[in-house]
Amino acid sequence: MIKLLDFHSNPFLGILGMATDSFAAVQKGLPDEIIDSIEKALNVPVIEMEIGGSKLVGAMLAANSNGAVVSYLAEDEEIEPLRDYVNVLILGDKYNAAGNNILVNDRGALIHPKISKIWMKRIEDVLGVPVEKGTVADIPTVGSAAIVTNEGGLAHPEVDDIELDDLKNIFGVPFQRGTANYGSGFVGACVIANSRGAVIGNMSTNIEISRIEDALSLL
Repeated sequence: MIKLLDFHSNPFLGILGMATDSFAAVQKGLPDEIIDSIEKALNVPVIEMEIGGSKLVGAMLAANSNGAVVSYLAEDEEIEPLRDYVNVLILGDKYNAAGNNILVNDRGALIHPKISKIWMKRIEDVLGVPVEKGTVADIPTVGSAAIVTNEGGLAHPEVDDIELDDLKNIFGVPFQRGTANYGSGFVGACVIANSRGAVIGNMSTNIEISRIEDALSLL
């Protein structure tokens, strides 16, 4: 299911929330009807939370069905609800905005090329998938430049053919190029999605919505 939403007039939903096939996590303080819409679209329970007192949950948290990686800015009580679903790694690397710097599904992960090898191994252990370093369209914040589920992926429109093939191989799903929110290539910052559905920034055009549906196999 697809829902067009904004969070307090902000259509960049992927900065403010994220989802797996087990749960979604979004900023605190959203109206009940928005939470209900997210639950219906993604067909998972929704955790309302903050990370380090910030509403930028999608920028600070990356997860799949096995584990979650969260910025070291997070307080213990903030991330406790995540432990009901997955094991949690507190990312102590300099590049600790996990949602921006990690792109992951249940088959693989791509991380910011400057994350250290020590933290790369820890990320691999908690997520339970092979991890590679790389970029999307030469953008190191891979989690903001693409969105991937266990069914498909959408990447920044400037991604080249080699990177697109690499993404397909890493994540084991087909990838397409596209935009959201009326031309933004940072699709990971605009969309919250899992294998069952997506919530998309409400500035997105009909053409963009159609491409997202097709790329994530939600038709």
